[in-house]
Amino acid sequence: MTALARKRGGSTMGWTGQEIATATGAAAGAEASPAACLAVSTDTRHLAVGALYVALRGAHHDGHAFAAAALSGGATAVLVEQLPPGVEPRRAFVVADTLRALGDLAAFTRRRWGGRVVAITGSNGKTTTKEMLGAICEAAEPGRVLRTHGNLNNLIGLPLTLLRLDGSETTAVLEMGMNAFGEIARMTEIAAPDVGVITNVGPAHLEGVGNLSGVARAKGELFAGMTAAGAIAVNMDDPHVVRAAADFSGRRIEFGRGRTVRAEAIDDRGVDGVAFTLSIGAAQASIRLHGAGAHNVQNALAASAVAHALGIEIGVIAAGLAVAEQPKMRMQVIRLRNGVTLINDAYNANPASTEAALDAVGRTPGRAIAVLGEMRELGDDSAALHGRVGAHAAAAGVEWLIAAGPGVETLADGARRAGNIEVSVCSDAAAAAALIATRWQRGDVILIKGSRGPDEEPGVRVYGARMVEVVARLTDLGGVA
Repeated sequence: MTALARKRGGSTMGWTGQEIATATGAAAGAEASPAACLAVSTDTRHLAVGALYVALRGAHHDGHAFAAAALSGGATAVLVEQLPPGVEPRRAFVVADTLRALGDLAAFTRRRWGGRVVAITGSNGKTTTKEMLGAICEAAEPGRVLRTHGNLNNLIGLPLTLLRLDGSETTAVLEMGMNAFGEIARMTEIAAPDVGVITNVGPAHLEGVGNLSGVARAKGELFAGMTAAGAIAVNMDDPHVVRAAADFSGRRIEFGRGRTVRAEAIDDRGVDGVAFTLSIGAAQASIRLHGAGAHNVQNALAASAVAHALGIEIGVIAAGLAVAEQPKMRMQVIRLRNGVTLINDAYNANPASTEAALDAVGRTPGRAIAVLGEMRELGDDSAALHGRVGAHAAAAGVEWLIAAGPGVETLADGARRAGNIEVSVCSDAAAAAALIATRWQRGDVILIKGSRGPDEEPGVRVYGARMVEVVARLTDLGGVA
């Protein structure tokens, strides 16, 4: 995570010492300093001159150990839970909980700014929907949109995103992820969204919330935390989302089959994208999405419903969707010189997203191959869900499944039991790539997908996600066309 919220040139959104103290409830000290802080950072490796350095505690580090170095490196002041060695009291804001204070400062900034905030959560499609909506808002008001970058979608990343506001923006499009109950509720409290959308509810992060009902409850914290003055876009094709929206008393924009915002005449073109007719009430527009997979139609409907809630006309929505870029490592199409097509969906994996990706590859002309790693954070249901995905690979038309890395035995077993599919098991990503390279042929379409590992796991820091190593090795061997 790039832990820096930087103010752009001409910013009107810096913070005086008194504002920081008021927003965070800090004890007296740095509030008396006449110098304003012009940025917020939680990482001394990405420290802007004039920044407020926030010392966060993590499982493997304590930011307080770097507070003095932050001041030496150009920070104006530090936000800490106790005064660290080498830090003068006059340059420190002392609070009970720096993570909470970071969110409080972001909430203060969001309310002072006063623009429109959109919050997007869901088990699948959050980032793609965010990018689509961001492109739509840019088409409506070029250069006046802030959106979540990368994976800055948690209790650290969302505040840092809001703290990047410089006052020129009219709309902020924020992604919200979660691993446990209460996280989305807190992010909703910080962001005070004007419009919210839950893309869908599926089996993801089960270790933190127990079961699918827990996922629905955790995602539903978005709608529960919004006021009747706001609006929500409701996926009427997902019963969990429908239930989460039941008690919301504000404006509702419904999307899905037969709803206000809907897709008609869908033409799935496999790796060449998908075309459809977008209907919003009686208005219609022809849409062509670049991303592979018919599931992206649902993401486009979610983005379109939010845009409609924001008052954006269908022609502008269509223009934005036409230029929306597919996020990297999410159904990213890579064509090789040897005639093989890679589908890099290696950013992360859960059962629903993996099944959707398998469906997309199975519908694409050519021999369908899938390289799948384990799906993490599935709790007690992990074995059953891996087996289900293996069986789904066979049903989707995948001809060859390579299960790679640890935790994939039940995935392979599920495919074998389903039959009509070749199954190989490899110890790691390097072995999987080497095996494919001995047998690939022109016209093959290869899906690569698996869960991220923790940052301290060997290789994850380098590749970003475990299965990206497969993509990197095959790209090197085949050459990008």
